[in-house]
Amino acid sequence: MRADAIQWELVRRRLQASEAALQETLTRNPLHIAQIWRRRAIELAGRSRGSTAAAGGVMTLGVRVGTERYAVELAELAEVLPYRNCTPVPGAPAALRGVINLRGELRPLIDLGAVLSGNRGDDGGYVVILRREGAWKVDGMEDLREIDRKNIAPAGEGRLTRGFVFEAVPLLDSQAVWSAAFPS
Repeated sequence: MRADAIQWELVRRRLQASEAALQETLTRNPLHIAQIWRRRAIELAGRSRGSTAAAGGVMTLGVRVGTERYAVELAELAEVLPYRNCTPVPGAPAALRGVINLRGELRPLIDLGAVLSGNRGDDGGYVVILRREGAWKVDGMEDLREIDRKNIAPAGEGRLTRGFVFEAVPLLDSQAVWSAAFPS
């Protein structure tokens, strides 16, 4: 390429424009930052709405109780924590392992194994914090999966399940499990 073929004035203007754009980006302008946050929020809201509506799926978390696998809708869960300890409650039903202090809020903790099979789990595992009712103690975590609603088989006679998902894993009904832990 010949030196006289390069348009140096155009190169200088593009470099100056790039430098000005870089300076504007690096300058913390509150209005510009607010616009960026708003644009990001709109993009994220659109993604979650679009993916759920388009797929028609249910996000599930696989949990393990003993050697059995179960699934729980992710929409019913608030968080999952490692099981440390809980405070026993005298005279409580067998399924109630005790109460836990979750950031100043006392939450009842039921042993999911005691509800499902009558056998309490060991002192390891995880605490699954539910959005509405207290928490469950489970032995292990499996995986997150999105299940197409049409692939959820009906529960039949199962009183604690909403149906069956991948590989005949029961999809637990959190309200039914909670009611079974505290029979009237």
